[in-house]
Amino acid sequence: MTRSGRTWGEVNAPPIVPASDRRGGYTVLSAITPEGELFSRILDTPMESDQYIEFLRGLLDQYPNLVIVLADHASFHRSHKVRDFVRAHRQRLRRSRSSPHHAITGIGGRGGASRPWRPAAMA
Repeated sequence: MTRSGRTWGEVNAPPIVPASDRRGGYTVLSAITPEGELFSRILDTPMESDQYIEFLRGLLDQYPNLVIVLADHASFHRSHKVRDFVRAHRQRLRRSRSSPHHAITGIGGRGGASRPWRPAAMA
């Protein structure tokens, strides 16, 4: 299986980029602070609610202010355990889910976002 896209290669010899239709084997969770610090966790096993709650708990322990989490519609984001944890910590933890039809639609997700979210220009 090959996919089209931009690649580098010799003139008049289009490169062949092999791709698999199998799903990847890593789960990556990350958070970025307003100051630009990266907080992340990489797992080589499927994500479960308890692991995601542990990640959220780590964010709350490390950052004393409000934490806003952008989440897609992965099953562990929507579980009852995660929902209960977010509600129990609603003073400092907010969750915003993206639209299921766009990879990234910005904060709020729903409500008519018709184009993908783009970061503001760096000052």
